[in-house]
Order: sequence, then C-alpha cells, then structure tokens
Amino acid sequence: IEGVEKPVYGEMKALVPIHQPAFDAWAKNALEWMNHVNPYTGIAWKDDPAIVAICPLNEDSIVSVWGGAKDKYEAKFADWKKGKESTGRTDKQLLAQFLTELKVESNKKIEKFLRDNGVRPLLSGSNWWDTQAQAFERDSLDVVDNHQYADHPDNFRLPSRYNQKSTLKEGNPTYMVPIMKTPSRIFGKPFVITEYNYCAPNLYRAEGGAMMGAYAALQDWDGLYRFAWAHDSKYLQEQCPISGFDISTDPLNQLTERQILLLFGRGDVAPATQKFVYAVTMNEASEKGPGDMWGNGLFPHSFNAMALVSKIGSQVVEGGRAVTGKFDGVVAAKAPAEAALAGNKFIATTDLPNVKDMQEVVSDTGETAINNKQGYLRVMAPKSACIVAPAGINLTAGGLSIANSDTFSSVSASSMDDKPISDSSRVLIFHLTNVLNTDMAFSNDKMNMLFRTGKLPYLAKTGSVDVTLKNSNSNLKLYAIATNGKRIGAVPAAYANGAYTFKATILASDKNPTMIYELAK
Repeated sequence: IEGVEKPVYGEMKALVPIHQPAFDAWAKNALEWMNHVNPYTGIAWKDDPAIVAICPLNEDSIVSVWGGAKDKYEAKFADWKKGKESTGRTDKQLLAQFLTELKVESNKKIEKFLRDNGVRPLLSGSNWWDTQAQAFERDSLDVVDNHQYADHPDNFRLPSRYNQKSTLKEGNPTYMVPIMKTPSRIFGKPFVITEYNYCAPNLYRAEGGAMMGAYAALQDWDGLYRFAWAHDSKYLQEQCPISGFDISTDPLNQLTERQILLLFGRGDVAPATQKFVYAVTMNEASEKGPGDMWGNGLFPHSFNAMALVSKIGSQVVEGGRAVTGKFDGVVAAKAPAEAALAGNKFIATTDLPNVKDMQEVVSDTGETAINNKQGYLRVMAPKSACIVAPAGINLTAGGLSIANSDTFSSVSASSMDDKPISDSSRVLIFHLTNVLNTDMAFSNDKMNMLFRTGKLPYLAKTGSVDVTLKNSNSNLKLYAIATNGKRIGAVPAAYANGAYTFKATILASDKNPTMIYELAK
C-alpha cells in the first residue's frame, strides 16, 4: 500500500479510516465481493435479498488493531487537538474523543461509498469491545453487532491456554457471557451477536445453552450466530474429533445449541418487562481516555448487572439529542438536560442496586435466577426449565428438580407438543456434563494448557443426578435417546404425587452413554 513501508496485516483495519490508499485497496476488494454474481440465481451479492447485512471491517476497534499504524494517528491527533487546550480536558481524554469521531466519520465514508456503488444490504461494524465511546460508532450503523466468547484460547495453534472457569462463577456479572454485551445494544436498532461460543475443551461449556438462550431471550435480542459450524468441509462429511471453535465436531455444544433454539429461538423465555437505557455523552465516554477490552471506558458494572433482571441498552445523548422511546429509567453518571430525558425518569449510577450483594438475582419476569457465588442458574418458563449447577446443590426450577448430582451439569426439560411442561405428553430432557476426545492431552490436572487434540471416540464425562419432573400425565414412559434422535431403550422412571422421578446417569461401563431423554406416550 502506498505510504506504508511494510506488509500490512491486522493494521489494515486501522489504516482504512486514516489512510486513503488503504481505503482504496479495501474499496476495490469490497466491490469484488459485492459485484460477484451468483451463477445459480443470476443476482449480484449487492442486490441479493438473502444478504441481510454486511460488516465492512470486522473487529475493528482502532486501539486494538492500530499496531504499526499508531504513528499516523498520533500525527493526525497532534493537528486535531490544536486550539482545544482551553477545554480543560487531558490529552488522553481528547485522544479518546478524536478516535471516536474519526471512526464515526469513517463509517459514514464507507457507507457512502457502498451506497454509491449500489450495495443494498444493511451495514454493521464495531463488533468487538464494549466501551461507551463505541455507542457513537454503532449509532452511525444500521445494525448493532457484537462478539463474545467464554474461555477463548490464547492461541489458535497448539499449545493453547484455557482458563477452565465457569462464566457463572465470574465475580463480577459484567464479565459473564453474554452479559458483557448487553449495554452495547442501541435501543431503536436491530441487535445481533454474530460470533459467540463457549469454547471446547472448557469443562463448563454445558452452561452455554441456558446462559445464552435465557439471557438473549430476556434481553429480546434479534439474532444469534454461533462461531462456527465448520472451518473445513471434512468436518461436514465425516465424524471428527472436537477441534477449535467448530461445533460440527462437538456433540456437547450441538446439544447446548438445541437449548438455545428452544429458550431463545422458540421464545420459551419471555422478554423482560422493564428496560433501562444508558445516556451516553462524549465527556463521560472519554473520561478515562481510549477504552480497552476489560476495564477503561466500559459502562458501569452496576448498570451491566441490571441485564440479569431487565432489558438494558444505550443511546447517544449529545449535541441536543434526546432519548428516543419510553424507558423505566435513563441512567448516567450525571443527569442529562431535562429535554434530553424526554419525559423519562433519571437514575444516577450511584443509585443503582448492587447485585453483587445478592445471593440470587431474579429477572423481572421471574423466569431466570442466577447465583454467581454458588455458580448456578435456574430457568423456569412454562415450556422449558433448566438447572445448571455444580455437584451437590439441590435445586428446583418450576416443575423440574435435581438432587444428589455428583458433577457439574446442565439438566433441562422442554415441552415438544406446544403445551406447558406440566401437561406435555412429549418432553425432551437433557443431562449435559462434558465431552472430550480420547487421548486429549493437557499440561496439568486443571487442563489449563492443551497440547494434543486427541482422536475419536468421544469420551462422555461420567455423572449422575436424581431428576424430578412434575407432569399431569400418568401414562408416559422414559426413553434414552441417541444423538440421531432414535430411541435406545426404556429407562426406569417412577410416577407418584403428580411427578416423574428417575436417575440420569453416564457410567464408565456404558457402551451407549446418553445425555438425551424423551418422556412420551
């Protein structure tokens, strides 16, 4: 690229907003994609209604990608800040404002170029990090998109390190998956997560179905896209060991995806009844300088934690702009002008409840309850119930109860005949523990460092739990189900006092271990 002395890799994302030759190179490549004509439909991608939205630059937070392009930003910033010394703002605060304004200008420039060239799909972007300043960037786009992973590896090649933690046990709710994403939603715009995963070989990834499914539904988001199904056609054509992000190779994550389809996709968990918006101003967004991934520039932790209870999101309130919509509260560090509240009640961040002091945080619908001190989640909706918990904790969620579990697990029950679980004649039940590959090799017993992927067959984590499920039908039978949906055989279950009880087990001696059951006529 003209004006750049070395090969460009990740810095390309940072160069596009500030270096015209880089923009030109990106533009040429973008049109090669958008003008491509599908030989089967005869429609160019830019005109294809099947393409809902495109992301011109993926995961493009400037500070995260500027690398060798940083000097160009510093030079432009030195000119930009001239005459702003009297504002009383520090260089770090001014730099944060400069980067935000520059990114917004870049988004508008990209949009104009694409629209001038007939590109019709909606535009997204700024889909990594969770700073207040990014509200300005996302406000300039059609669709708000974000990404989050539970236990993302530190390296895409072996050996790779994992924290082997449960997101349910995060000491601060902000860092739970997907709670960290919740304030980045701009009320009034579509919101999607186009990359998420509870990454193998994390020991607790069975929690992903209930966590993502329940809280995406509570927040009333618009779409979820797991990253990824498969990076290689080989993984689609034959059974392969668990590998990287690809859930085509991971039976456990495939089952959690079914839970997400039920809780979120089918709408079993209801959206929250209340919603709160954070009023973003440039002064507050840039107060601590350019933001980062984990600390500076984030929304207040107490606001993020409200996502465990109600819908939350943000809107830009700057330059005379007012909040758009009716909310149960407009939140900020300082009260916006009365006109900016647009008739809504103001809540100072210092007046927000401290959910970290609560033993259990229950949603305003009463359908989800989480305890991050003990590390459990309860979902209790009419058509689906789920309990995710460590060993030894006896819990009830609606008509579902568990007792005497001897390992971390996710136990769920979902009606499959459009009736409440309590009256359903066909109930799908999961008992999810863990799945790894044979001969998977780690550096220690905590499994923090993976240095060999291993081979088939899969190994299911042994474990058992006593399950009780209330149901008005006394004539149902319980079946163990194979992963292809076929019945393996009947499982003993007792019916008394309006409920079925049975022991879900995965034994070392099992030739056909199951994590799936069907209670049906």
